[in-house]
Amino acid sequence: MKRKSQQLKRILIITAIAFIIVIFIQTRHTIAQPTLNIFGMEDGNQWVSDDGTTETVEELDPASYYPREFWVKIYENDVWIGSEMFGISGGELKLWTVFDHDMPGAIAFDNGLTVAWYPLSVGEEKTTTANDLNSPGLTVTINAKVIAYEQVSLNFDTFDTYKIRHTITSSGPGGTSTEIIYGWAVPYLGFVKSEDDESSDKVVSFAIGGGTITQDTDADGDGLKDYQELIVHNTNWQNPDSDGDGFSDGDEVAEGTDPNDPQSHPPRAMPWIPLLLLDD
Repeated sequence: MKRKSQQLKRILIITAIAFIIVIFIQTRHTIAQPTLNIFGMEDGNQWVSDDGTTETVEELDPASYYPREFWVKIYENDVWIGSEMFGISGGELKLWTVFDHDMPGAIAFDNGLTVAWYPLSVGEEKTTTANDLNSPGLTVTINAKVIAYEQVSLNFDTFDTYKIRHTITSSGPGGTSTEIIYGWAVPYLGFVKSEDDESSDKVVSFAIGGGTITQDTDADGDGLKDYQELIVHNTNWQNPDSDGDGFSDGDEVAEGTDPNDPQSHPPRAMPWIPLLLLDD
């Protein structure tokens, strides 16, 4: 009888400790999700496409330019072929300047032309117009319209994307011309595919977060790629247990539970059950 009493006491203690640990895990603070640029505009970011081009981002000095302005430099086989200057304001990504190695000078707009925004929804569109400061009489209008929400398969994963049609109309002394470019946008990754009437290209590798996140990195070792945590699961890529329930984000995704809900997790083992099987 005394042994049963001691065994019961031990079971109750272990159960109480397990309960306290669970409560602590579920109520403790997880580290805040690091803030990344949803347009992929961060100094050091890079994309390589299957057409042989590489795009790199360089943030401009806010002491000399407006805050949150960036050069996107484009290279083909390591040779510079052009640059584009973008700015971010009011939740929109705006094009301000275009350099092309085939042109004698830059196209510099007196107003930012909206090419993307977040959040996006199918059917939404934005139209902006600007004058070229270096070519009197030249006016450029971009109509950006979200025409579909569809999947795009890259060489390393498949993404849900927003397909944006950019209708670019240029009007000047020489007449009017129109060009249509399609871009498939993914939050944080930017445009992972683009297409016009002459060519089509897809991203084959990337580095975002200032170059720290690639298609291969798993910073917290939870079995999920960093970009999957950002884009697909909305979990913290620097914390293996985003909801603090004692199960890694990777295990929860594999088991079909919610890695962002501490009440949703795989069955929890009961450490005191084996003690019930002990003989007198």
